[in-house]
Amino acid sequence: MYQAPDSDVSFGDVFLSDSVFHDAYLMGDAANMGAYTLRGGAFKEKFVAGIGRTLSRPVEAPAEGFQFYSPAIPLGTEESGLLAHGLPTHAIVLSDDCDIEEAFGRGGAPPRGRLLFAAVTELPESVIGRLGREEPFDRFPLPKEDPWAGGAVELRRLFMVDVRAVNPDPGARAVSLDRELATRLAVTWSAYATRRGPLAAAKNAGKVAQLLVDGGTGEDEATSAANALAQTVARAWTFEVDGLDAAAIAFDEQTDPERAKARLIETLRDLAHGTASLLRQLEEL
Repeated sequence: MYQAPDSDVSFGDVFLSDSVFHDAYLMGDAANMGAYTLRGGAFKEKFVAGIGRTLSRPVEAPAEGFQFYSPAIPLGTEESGLLAHGLPTHAIVLSDDCDIEEAFGRGGAPPRGRLLFAAVTELPESVIGRLGREEPFDRFPLPKEDPWAGGAVELRRLFMVDVRAVNPDPGARAVSLDRELATRLAVTWSAYATRRGPLAAAKNAGKVAQLLVDGGTGEDEATSAANALAQTVARAWTFEVDGLDAAAIAFDEQTDPERAKARLIETLRDLAHGTASLLRQLEEL
């Protein structure tokens, strides 16, 4: 279910909450804010004392000075300060592995771009179990298993982080999802973001079953056909992931082409068999 983080950051890696990862979002008070550095002197002391009085507690400023931000300060040409809302959070990577590799700098290129993350909340096992049974599109359960305490990926709480601020050291990550769990997350992410894929198809299959029943088909036959429809979409997903994507990776990594071809044929044959069977089943209703 979980595995130790690899040296490379990947889709499904869970980062620990630190100063970088915030469940950030905008509200009506969003505004650009320029920065000013207070380095010392009487104004700095007076400014810090004023903040302390406002907060009703002492505030200590670093001896080397500190930056403060305000909408009243014009943005510099290289600045991008913005007032937003959010709290520190654990975070899981949703960017594709190829995008991650490119962002960190492929072939010696400098790091550039942003990575997509979702907030991760810690939850009791009862809630995690309910999410596993209900399979909502917007929350993906992460079961409790050592060393992970258990929780959920909150797909409604997305944010991006400049790759230069992401620590690639494995120690900065709590766990990595294994292949099976990462695939299930990808299915849920696809269902939430695009309403496509096996999970979305399974939800829609229930409506198809009812549609067939309303048209006069028996309930058992309608349910069987709807289940076969959902399974065919899942086969198509398997062909794309385990067949087509695997072949593309084999090309990139210059591995055995015959093995990649055999897997393409295997997954395509399974898809063709399932599609033909589904077609016959629907035509006989």
